Amino acid sequence: LHAANGPPAVSFSFSSDLSDFSASFVEEAGGLSILPFDPNASIGIGDGASGDIFLSHTLLDELFARYGTIRVGGPEGAHVVEIGGGDPVVLRGSLSIYTPRAGGKIRINSPIVGMNGASLIIHGSGHTIDLNADVDVPGDYIAGDAIVVNGNRTIRAGGRIAIDTTSVMGNGDAVLDSLTLIAVTTVDITVPVGGAGLNTLSVRAGTGITTSAAGTQNPTGTEVGL
Repeated sequence: LHAANGPPAVSFSFSSDLSDFSASFVEEAGGLSILPFDPNASIGIGDGASGDIFLSHTLLDELFARYGTIRVGGPEGAHVVEIGGGDPVVLRGSLSIYTPRAGGKIRINSPIVGMNGASLIIHGSGHTIDLNADVDVPGDYIAGDAIVVNGNRTIRAGGRIAIDTTSVMGNGDAVLDSLTLIAVTTVDITVPVGGAGLNTLSVRAGTGITTSAAGTQNPTGTEVGL
């Protein structure tokens, strides 16, 4: 590992040679940041994904075991990020993804399963998270990006779910889509929902549901249909 600035960090042995990556690996309090040198570099997370920067299941497990939290991308990133493409991607710690600049996009192609209190936090460009598989994390799911739902999808969080930026909609094909959001604490949706074939939104939360884009606040356990 090496820091973007300052002296090199302590080296550890992993299954992949991190010196081959075109990125800085920066140890910080509370985790590891992976910062591609090229803000347009593609990123693959989990087996079955592809990218200029590729984190296999094995490497992910090793990094989570060492650092607990992983942050991928940075404030200037316009990365296309693929997550999985086959077996579920297991997060053994919290994962934050940063791709906020124009052109940034995230494709969730395999189920995401969290462990050890893991949260999934996405700082996107507003265009878009392609939700092609389900997400189940014991922590929070926070999506600062638009969501395009492909099929019948569920996002489940042991903490809260928060969705903001632009919209939640279907994928626009001939098959109707649906989204179920289940949180132990709260679900907050601050964007317009519906269109492009998104037929149903079901929301369940332990302590409250807020859909401020629609101007409504719903009590605990309410389900909202489009």
